[in-house]
Amino acid sequence: MNSRDFVVIEDNGSFKATKNNNYWIVEKGAMLVTGTFEGRELLEFTSRPIQTKSALVDWILRVYF
Repeated sequence: MNSRDFVVIEDNGSFKATKNNNYWIVEKGAMLVTGTFEGRELLEFTSRPIQTKSALVDWILRVYF
């Protein structure tokens, strides 16, 4: 699994990453991530603010895969 497996968009100051039926959303510069993973809703905090789309994907790969 790598970053190319995700579709990441920036919309209205937030990033949304999707892979299959899973998705993660975070406001740019924030640390609170919401979304769904394997059918379950999630609410997680990152260890530092997410400033870029690639930072969101890196965090997802570390935490979920």
